[in-house]
Amino acid sequence: MVGISSMNLIDVSSIVANIMVADSLRSTRLTEQKSAQDAQISAYQALNTSMLAVQDAAEAITESVPTDASVMKSAVSSLVSALNASLALIKEQVSASGALDTDYTPRDLSQRLLGTAWDSNTLASLADAGVELTRVGTFTFNEAKLGAALAGGSAATFVGEVAAFASRVESVASAATSVTGTISREINTRQARVSDLSIAITDLAVALARREESLTIYYSEINARIQALQNQQNYLKTQLTVFTDALNSK
Repeated sequence: MVGISSMNLIDVSSIVANIMVADSLRSTRLTEQKSAQDAQISAYQALNTSMLAVQDAAEAITESVPTDASVMKSAVSSLVSALNASLALIKEQVSASGALDTDYTPRDLSQRLLGTAWDSNTLASLADAGVELTRVGTFTFNEAKLGAALAGGSAATFVGEVAAFASRVESVASAATSVTGTISREINTRQARVSDLSIAITDLAVALARREESLTIYYSEINARIQALQNQQNYLKTQLTVFTDALNSK
């Protein structure tokens, strides 16, 4: 007599989990994209704060040009320190491990800041006032050199050169930090992306939950059918045994 093989029930949880893996990857990718955008927003906000400090330091010179040598030296020192802090921050942000490693805006801003060391409208050298660029892309300030320049007969010329330098820096900083500035636009663009991604993540989570529920119901129904077939199989086996025993007893 040919035996009837039994049927195994489906492991619903494992099957549904395996099917959901691919769909879950979409959610993971969206979450990673949102995290990257959040990191870039934080980076641009930090850069904005740094550039505001540069702007404040520049305005301390341009809004009321110091005539006192000690005040001027302190103001220039503060401006150079603020500039170097922003340049260092940008260098960190655009490094291979930085949040803005592929962004053009911070690199352009760095070049613009470095470009303030030159004035195309005059042959006067800012270096004569103690402010110079290094080969590694930073500013240096020689306080003694500025002090000597301000003590000489051409003090007004050097005061004007420093004031013009501060004005150029202020212009670059303002263009970056204003409401419609480059940094503000970068932040606004990413905030819009984060908003869209947040909606997409929420919608996908709802869709995935519904899909998981649907798959669970589907495979649970298959299990119910298998169970019903097993019950029917057991009944038929019992009936077959009774019939066979009856034939053998004759």
